[in-house]
Amino acid sequence: SVRTRVVSWNEAAEMKDRLLRTLACASRLVVPCVARGRAATPAVSTLVAFSASEPNGGIVVGADGGLYGTTSSASSVTGGLIYRSSANGSQVTTLHQMSTSEAYAPLAGLLVGSDGLLYGTTTLGAVGVVANTTGTVFRIKTDGTGFTILHRFEPWSASNVNSNAINTDGAFPETALIEGSDGFLYGVTRAGGPHGTGAVFKVSRDGTSFKVLHTFGAVTSDANAAVPINLDGTAPLGVLLQGADGFIYGTTSAGGENGRGTIFRVGADGMNLGLNARAGLITR
Repeated sequence: SVRTRVVSWNEAAEMKDRLLRTLACASRLVVPCVARGRAATPAVSTLVAFSASEPNGGIVVGADGGLYGTTSSASSVTGGLIYRSSANGSQVTTLHQMSTSEAYAPLAGLLVGSDGLLYGTTTLGAVGVVANTTGTVFRIKTDGTGFTILHRFEPWSASNVNSNAINTDGAFPETALIEGSDGFLYGVTRAGGPHGTGAVFKVSRDGTSFKVLHTFGAVTSDANAAVPINLDGTAPLGVLLQGADGFIYGTTSAGGENGRGTIFRVGADGMNLGLNARAGLITR
């Protein structure tokens, strides 16, 4: 026999609503397939829309939960910004606006140091003050005070076969820094060094100590070559990594024996550790 049950008007309405939603989902109709009374969460939400500067590097989260980052200049009025945003984007604060005579074009993201301070780089230094400027390393407190230039890279004096700047300590840092187990900051420059092919460096958090760990080798291919060829790579652009073995690992975007870049490692002290004849550097 067929068993029947009398339902109320409210139960009937709810059953109808569930049926319609099931059919809508199955036929891919534009109806939110969510529980009744619950709003759908958008997959992507814009927290901040910049208007007069350009963020190129990533963001980091501070101890206070805020998002910290940099924007490069979109005009000749300012050298760039360091900002803080709340995690929901409801409040955005300019921590420091660089003057062009101070530093210019922070293209990389920031590093939150073990001391709670923010560290970063700019691609150029004192524009309009120093000719052939090649970048800086800086630090700032999370409240926007204490902006300090820790190191200014030497101006470039010549260029290599590929028209890349040559100097003594590296040129154009465009990659975020890392902090090593020794408390020093480690980074790379895209060009510079005696061959114009880039450098790996370390600097103390107070800026009193700076050391070039490695400068990449001379380009052996000619200017018209499809890709630059050299011994160990050119133009390092990736963020470094310190391994459990204490070595500093990184990549170059070009160069090497195939001209397409390399993976390298170098000792944190930059000394020849007996790995090979290239001052502690191994490439693959």
